[in-house]
Amino acid sequence: ENDKQFIFEGILRKGKSSKKFGWIIIDEVPWGYDREKMIKILTDLEDKGIVVDYNDACVKNNFYFEIKVPIEIYNKDEDKLIELFKLRVKQTEVLTFINSSEELNWKTDKDNIILKNTNLKKKSK
Repeated sequence: ENDKQFIFEGILRKGKSSKKFGWIIIDEVPWGYDREKMIKILTDLEDKGIVVDYNDACVKNNFYFEIKVPIEIYNKDEDKLIELFKLRVKQTEVLTFINSSEELNWKTDKDNIILKNTNLKKKSK
């Protein structure tokens, strides 16, 4: 959304459906997620009645969740489903470095950091 922010998204696809239910398959989760975090999200959605049931078929480093949802949820567009299943994570970039005075600095504006460090190198020559 801005030059200081990265967006990580998981991947989902729609599986089979019936008149009452549909199945959503999630086989990639956003950076920073693990199996336990995804199970917590699915359990919370199950408690709210958004998820009817889910199957955790993850193996080693491969994520695979089959999620049974009411057809009203299944029929939502992909972007809404990504939001619903919390498969979009926004991460702000923070750069940390030690300046010439050996002080720890952190900034989110990478252009100013590069410019400042370039100017410091010019001065030292």
